[in-house]
Amino acid sequence: MRLRSRRHRVSPLVPVEDADPVTRSAALYRLIDELNGTVESLWWDARWACTQLALARNERRAEIHPCRDQPPAPHRPQPDADDTVLHGVVDDLNSTAEALWWEAQWARAELAAAVAPEPRLGHGFKYG
Repeated sequence: MRLRSRRHRVSPLVPVEDADPVTRSAALYRLIDELNGTVESLWWDARWACTQLALARNERRAEIHPCRDQPPAPHRPQPDADDTVLHGVVDDLNSTAEALWWEAQWARAELAAAVAPEPRLGHGFKYG
């Protein structure tokens, strides 16, 4: 019996430097689309964690973090942008994603410290 992988082969998002300019630009545009989705997802994650933190601290609004009320607008470079512009957009999106990831981690750590742990079933606990 021979098993086959169910995974579909996906072309890499990182452009190959030796490729022709059209292929390289297409790969950069796909990478920008993926990063736009990642930034929006991380924004929602950070927003949820900060809102939960505000609720745990009995605050009225989640104004305890620099996260905006709306997700960041997606970057849409011009269709005829050159590689240096596209690389700049990729770098900007990458730094935005990293900042949002760290913000979500900070809010989760603060939330864990703000909420008292509940007793859990397991070793060392006897109920009944």
